[in-house]
Amino acid sequence: MNRRFTIVVLVASAVQVPIFLRVGDWIGTTAVLALAYLMAAAAGAGFFAGRRPALAGFLAVIGGAAAYAAVSYLTREAAADLWALLGWEARLIVSVIPYAIAGGVAGHFGGLLRSRVAPG
Repeated sequence: MNRRFTIVVLVASAVQVPIFLRVGDWIGTTAVLALAYLMAAAAGAGFFAGRRPALAGFLAVIGGAAAYAAVSYLTREAAADLWALLGWEARLIVSVIPYAIAGGVAGHFGGLLRSRVAPG
């Protein structure tokens, strides 16, 4: 992986954290807007990644969920050990897989847009 790919995925993951922090509010229209935001971030990752745009979109959503888990763990009120965090993180990543696949599709379309706008 090149440096640009890594930076793009990390930035796209970071901008998703505020949306994941409000996951309890994802009801009705809010859920649609939150998913649109996640897919826009994944498409942006695919657009700016250059190569492997689908992978960039997929990893952006996974990275966003992982960053959300880390922020949630660090700002928790109740005491929890590292093993509890790792177990919760694993369950979170598995539950986010369908969204990550959609993020891969969005990243692919972001890459297609890039090839149309900036060929070469």
